[in-house]
Amino acid sequence: RAVSGRGLWVAVLSAMLMIAFSAFFRFGILRDATEIASPPASFGQGALSLIAVVLIPAVCEEYFFRGVVMLEYRFAGVIGSAFFSALLFAAVHLSLSLFVLYFVCGLMLSFVVFLTSDVKMAVISHMIYNLYALFWERDVYLLAYDEESRVLFLAMAGACVLLALWGLLKVSETLLRERAEDEPPVRVPKGKGFFVFSDIVSAPALWLVAIAFLLFTLLDHFL
Repeated sequence: RAVSGRGLWVAVLSAMLMIAFSAFFRFGILRDATEIASPPASFGQGALSLIAVVLIPAVCEEYFFRGVVMLEYRFAGVIGSAFFSALLFAAVHLSLSLFVLYFVCGLMLSFVVFLTSDVKMAVISHMIYNLYALFWERDVYLLAYDEESRVLFLAMAGACVLLALWGLLKVSETLLRERAEDEPPVRVPKGKGFFVFSDIVSAPALWLVAIAFLLFTLLDHFL
């Protein structure tokens, strides 16, 4: 599938929204400083980081969660498959404090695939976010924790969230209008919602990840 201009806009705007939400949620609300990467100290380290931190996680995670998982649970409709994909995506990161952040990002990346019908767009969006986390997240953290610049940080983060959301909604409206007649969304048959929900929550993969997440959280808390 050829990469479309509107698809790229969706990927870029979604990445901007995830970055702005992450900064606002982590540093503005939680004031959480865990899992902040240090920028590479050399060119060689930077090149390796681009592959190990930016490229590989984005490709592997998106083709699994937004490719395999969403396809497997397409019978649950757009909302059900996106919810289950995002839930697994958040759980496998094994971070209780950042679970909400990962879940929201998982939903956003699922939305990218739904809008563009192209997992590559989610990969691009994920890579942009990983670039931010690798090179610029520490600078945003320092800006947020400086009392003299905290108000400026909150204003900038909030403005970026609103701006990215507005742009994404504008592009989404155009794409959805174009696809409305040709590609109707998958819907859960009437009266089958309970059975679809039961299939999702009873999935072995969900329980395995949930148990691993719970064990890791308990070990991290007590050890």
